[in-house]
Amino acid sequence: MGDTSVADETVIKIAGKNYWLFDCIDADTRFLLASHLSPNRGIKEARALMEKAEERANKTPKVVVTDRLRAYLEGIEQAFGADAKHPRGSPFDVEYNTNLIERFQGTLKDRTKILRGLKKAETAKKFIEGWLINYNYFRPHISLDGHLSEKQGLNSLPMTGWM
Repeated sequence: MGDTSVADETVIKIAGKNYWLFDCIDADTRFLLASHLSPNRGIKEARALMEKAEERANKTPKVVVTDRLRAYLEGIEQAFGADAKHPRGSPFDVEYNTNLIERFQGTLKDRTKILRGLKKAETAKKFIEGWLINYNYFRPHISLDGHLSEKQGLNSLPMTGWM
């Protein structure tokens, strides 16, 4: 894993209700470290995402880039203390942007559009877990010259407990 993670959240409709899918990706390998699905969009959820990502990467990132959601300020502080720098960027920021995670979330939303709707949170979690395995282990990454994440030496990471 690299030293920089990028995190963001997006809304997903489940049984007509808005849920928030928080995601964190490694900037160097494009490996999706963690996701967290919740009906809430607060500090608790941001912290849970960071703790899952740290556990999966087996290290604390030096930099965590997020958008301007205020929950990340406290969530990252609670998870990592002063061990991680936290620049807040945007998709249009040149140095610190959230493009990597925005791209992943766009791909996920493109896939969910053709479904007839997610009916339960548990079903959505199962679908997202399968999608994450596909994204990390089977989908070639254009930004990595068509390589799979597993060819980057990441196939030893556990494939359970994403959510």
